[in-house]
Amino acid sequence: MIADVGTRPAFDVDSTGVSAVAARTRDYPGEELLRTHRLVLRGLRFRDLSALAALHREPSVRALLLEPVPRNALEIAGLVILTNRTAERHPGLGIWHAADDAQRFVGLFSLMPLADGRGVELGARLPPWAAGRLYSLEGSRALRDHAFATLGLERLHGFCHPRNHAVPALFRRLGFQACGETVHFERPALGFVLERAAWQRRFAPPQERPR
Repeated sequence: MIADVGTRPAFDVDSTGVSAVAARTRDYPGEELLRTHRLVLRGLRFRDLSALAALHREPSVRALLLEPVPRNALEIAGLVILTNRTAERHPGLGIWHAADDAQRFVGLFSLMPLADGRGVELGARLPPWAAGRLYSLEGSRALRDHAFATLGLERLHGFCHPRNHAVPALFRRLGFQACGETVHFERPALGFVLERAAWQRRFAPPQERPR
């Protein structure tokens, strides 16, 4: 077992804080981060609250989350504020709204700093209807490459619930190595890691590969 690396504040904002941010910003711009063959990833906005609420009401989503689940509109607004603050402090990191080519909400993809400051976590959270369509692989692959090619990170971490049988296979396809059991957000978890050197050998475009 290793130390808990995922205890960052989940929402970190109260009703006064939400009101103050909403009055000051109106809404966040939701700037586009990247596009894949089928997906567009952009920043979260307050106007996404209903879609985010519906996603977190899904029993299958809630059952296997390691992070605290936002329970109401206030906490969902706090999640939007948290990710935009993260993007301001750590350009290129955050949580992104994903939509497909029919402009349907496909879920969330994320690159978030770990609480101990020693790495960045790659994550995805999709509604049940999106399962089996390889959206999770497509979006995660794009963020993996963004993390190494654009941000120049040295490694990426991944975590999942021990009963989640789909995510370990996803991480393997992305090139991650299993690290065994750990604790994440004070819950038992499975850990995974991908080093920059391994990404360069297997997945990087020619100009990024070691000579």
